[in-house]
Amino acid sequence: LAMVETCIEALSKTKIVLKQLKAKNIVVTAGGTIEAIDNVRHISNASTGRLGKCIADIACLYGADVHLITTKDEQPTDYRITEVMSSSEMRDSVLKEVTNGDVLIMAAAVSDYTVADFQRTKIKRSTNISLDLVGTEDILKSVASLKLKSGFPKKVIGFCLEDENLDQSAIEKLKSKSLDMIVANLSDNIGNQSRTIKIFTPKSSRPVFMSENKTVIETALSILENILNI
Repeated sequence: LAMVETCIEALSKTKIVLKQLKAKNIVVTAGGTIEAIDNVRHISNASTGRLGKCIADIACLYGADVHLITTKDEQPTDYRITEVMSSSEMRDSVLKEVTNGDVLIMAAAVSDYTVADFQRTKIKRSTNISLDLVGTEDILKSVASLKLKSGFPKKVIGFCLEDENLDQSAIEKLKSKSLDMIVANLSDNIGNQSRTIKIFTPKSSRPVFMSENKTVIETALSILENILNI
């Protein structure tokens, strides 16, 4: 957390806003899910999990009760960490942890598809192979259903990664999944050291916030500030 704290020290205005995080119950997801093909192979994506981890670090630093659900092997820290692999494992962990949460931040890159027929032993090499892929359960839709019934989590933050019609896709996802805020970005952001984002809320069809080529820490700070302002 030391590097994160040093960067925030230079931003006095941000520090004042972040004090509102104290005692908030925040669940953050991070990393790209891994869908097994056989016992040695899998399909995944290029997500590093850095942004989700940085959001969790900052929230913890300012007194939030943080639980990070991640696909990455993380070192022990000052908040709870649950390591998962597949989209179904992440779904189960998220639904378990948000039952009395203040905020869910779904920064993880969850796979849209999984392998229909997992092989318990290594598939022998052949000239060609076809994989039957089936859609994974939409975690945010499940959370929206839970929130409708129980009122928790109080705020749900989604992410949208697209190369075409980014604004339109973000707004559609915001509405269809009953989100309180969505962070939209292009696919070249994934795994990048700098991030360019747009933030939308249900109040407007235009972005409420935009930033370009900012560090992961600066991006995480902006996301948390915007969450506190909705």
